[in-house]
Amino acid sequence: MAFGKAGDITKRITGVARMKGAPVVNARSGRSITRAATITDAKGWRTAARLLLEVASTDEDRRRGLMGRDEDSLPRVCGMLFEGLSGGGCFWMRGCLMPIDILFMDRSGKVTRTYEMEPDAEESDPERYPYGPEDVSAIEVRGGLLAAKGIRPGCRVSVHRITNVEKGKRDG
Repeated sequence: MAFGKAGDITKRITGVARMKGAPVVNARSGRSITRAATITDAKGWRTAARLLLEVASTDEDRRRGLMGRDEDSLPRVCGMLFEGLSGGGCFWMRGCLMPIDILFMDRSGKVTRTYEMEPDAEESDPERYPYGPEDVSAIEVRGGLLAAKGIRPGCRVSVHRITNVEKGKRDG
């Protein structure tokens, strides 16, 4: 499947729709999907997964992540991209309604670490999932996807903007 022709295919398999001249939208969350990611093995020979990504572009989006989302609002082939990580830090699961997997990448697109995260009880101190200073971006997806697709440190991620094929313009 080529992402340049993703409109019809993604609508059939994920509930994600493209209207002529508009960005791809996850109809279940109402958020724009402006990136596509291809994840391959470390040598780039085998494609492990192709994903459609919402981008956490504001501080509020990054803080919230997938909080409050359930499996009905996040199709299996969709996720959220966090760009511009720096200096190390951590993610947590407070307010999440479903298990989430996360992978962190360095500047070259190499996966440096992955976590399978379980929702925290609201009254507990949330478990922290740290990333290092080499990590510049992260992708969150529904729980179980990374193990099912064999995605682990060393794999390669290529992220691209989804283009508007009808008008030849970039979306998002």
